[in-house]
Amino acid sequence: MNFFWNISYWVIKFIFNFFGNLEIKVDQKAKINSPVIIIANHLSYLDGFLLGLVIKEVYPEITPIRFMVKKEFDFFPIGTILKWYGAFFVDTKAPLKATRNALEIILKKEGSLGIFPEGRRSSGKLLPFKKGVEYLSQKSGALVLPIVILGTYVPGSGFWSFWKKFFLFLTRKYKIKVFVGLPFKSNIEENYKKFYESVGGEQD
Repeated sequence: MNFFWNISYWVIKFIFNFFGNLEIKVDQKAKINSPVIIIANHLSYLDGFLLGLVIKEVYPEITPIRFMVKKEFDFFPIGTILKWYGAFFVDTKAPLKATRNALEIILKKEGSLGIFPEGRRSSGKLLPFKKGVEYLSQKSGALVLPIVILGTYVPGSGFWSFWKKFFLFLTRKYKIKVFVGLPFKSNIEENYKKFYESVGGEQD
């Protein structure tokens, strides 16, 4: 897994910097010596790869990231690539099992745990969080590292929308900004919202 992360880092770095006009902003880097849960808003299928790149650059000591991914994505070749990245697939109809798997990863310190706490992609504005993140943090004592992604959302869905988004990416129309905040341990949704708003994000 670490080998794949190290190789893919340079590929993803080139893609995002050349096509995506990527800007990473870190106001202050914290010293992290405990288990970590990384949370971010979710705008696009690009977000997971983007988070991997950002964390590898800013906090390489907490890579690899083990992402929670819906089991619907466990198909070839997408599922295979995600597994190479250390993702584990969860059944949203069995949240208790998903929570146990996530907690085991945190406690064993098998890298950091990556979660999009909205539970699905949004339409450009922050959605209410699912309950699992607060529980995992309290149960494990893990720090929560907030990340805000702006610029990866493009309206539309379906076949033609996909190619439109792909064309915009190739023509460098994505102006992506990623903000890395300071970690915290409690009031996760409230603290994240404050950080999200402070960097220019919008809420429903």
